[in-house]
Amino acid sequence: MDYDAEIRRLAAENMAQQYLLIGLCRGIVGLDGRNAPVVEDAFRYAESMVEIAATKFSGTGHGAHVASIAEVVEQLRAALLDDGGQPKDAV
Repeated sequence: MDYDAEIRRLAAENMAQQYLLIGLCRGIVGLDGRNAPVVEDAFRYAESMVEIAATKFSGTGHGAHVASIAEVVEQLRAALLDDGGQPKDAV
């Protein structure tokens, strides 16, 4: 097995899913931003799942993995919402 090729393929798959998720969230939010709370709730849910994972895997050597998950959630939030939880493309 070509491990480098598999890592590249998995990274590309992950990035494609992130692009799709961002596109879906932008569609949910809409240009007027009235559905922004729905997307913000989704991010709060994701953060709570990261906290659960951090607790569950505490002391198991998976801390770096959980930290990476938290970083991805924050990067996705930053791509969609400003610091006030409003969509970046709102007019």
